[in-house]
Amino acid sequence: SPFCQYQAFGDTLGSVMAAVEALPDGTVLLNADMELVWCNQTASNHLGLNTLTDRHHNIINIFRVPEFARYARQEDWPSPILIHTHHNGGTRALLINMTRYGPEDFLMVTRDVTQIEKLETMRRDFIANVSHELPTPLTVLAGFLETLAETPAEALSDEQRAQYLNLMREQANRMQAIISDLLTLSTLESQPQGDGGPLNMTDIIRASLDQARALSAGRHEFKTDIDANLHITGMANELTSAISNLINNAVHYTPPPGTITVEWKRKPDGTALFAVTDTGIGVATKDIPRLTERFYRVDHSRSRATGGTGLGLAITRHVALRHDGELKVDSRLGAGSRFSIVFPARRIVAGLP
Repeated sequence: SPFCQYQAFGDTLGSVMAAVEALPDGTVLLNADMELVWCNQTASNHLGLNTLTDRHHNIINIFRVPEFARYARQEDWPSPILIHTHHNGGTRALLINMTRYGPEDFLMVTRDVTQIEKLETMRRDFIANVSHELPTPLTVLAGFLETLAETPAEALSDEQRAQYLNLMREQANRMQAIISDLLTLSTLESQPQGDGGPLNMTDIIRASLDQARALSAGRHEFKTDIDANLHITGMANELTSAISNLINNAVHYTPPPGTITVEWKRKPDGTALFAVTDTGIGVATKDIPRLTERFYRVDHSRSRATGGTGLGLAITRHVALRHDGELKVDSRLGAGSRFSIVFPARRIVAGLP
């Protein structure tokens, strides 16, 4: 019957609209005058549209971005346009594509590519950084080798020769450290996450503290607040790497005489906290979000002077994530830093076997 056909059509239309509403991409319908007819919630979030107040208004007047206005006024749109807008204190990258449909109507599709663009930028930066980091020690090493090969033996004193060999050893060690950290990162990213087994975190922390004290050579004061009865499940080698990175960083970036405080304790909410607090040089607020990027350095000259590869915090963040934890950074420039890893309560075990 006509009623049944109408009901079936209504059901089909409702299903189509529900499907469009569920799309991860924004969908905007415009009439012949490019006035808003309808949009899904995703498009509303992307473009800041309000279907109650913006309907029947020209999309160019609603979404006031000059690049978009020029794009929308074209006769046709052979390719999408990338628009950057301010969103929640940051920048959002939107890919917008327009096309005609029906007799005179327009369809606009929006896609949030902020994360994709960020990952692509990180990939380019990573390749550029590797290309920059490895040639530097290689060039130094090759230069000294060439000098030693071409300079007559009698022209160099034993002290000069020893100095050259020592500098060559330093550069070779630096390349080894970079490659070792890159392999560690690759392993962390490629291997499936596992729960591991019960660990005596106190032993791991104290071993890392012993190494840090040797590195400090008495130039810093170390304070500890360690719960020897607090144990978690995890991978010993991964957590050893993360803990050593955080404590050693505190030594490297805390001018003597400074204080380094290491904590391992259960929080009131039941989670486990490992934290390293120092009285060092600190980090500017703008740099904190990028600290865990590979090869990112706040101070390039100081990082190289301390022997850092620029990969330690990237490794630490991966280890934290693989243990269902979160790496947190609190710091102020010139006022010290606090790096902490919070492990969920389900990782805590009652005792060791």
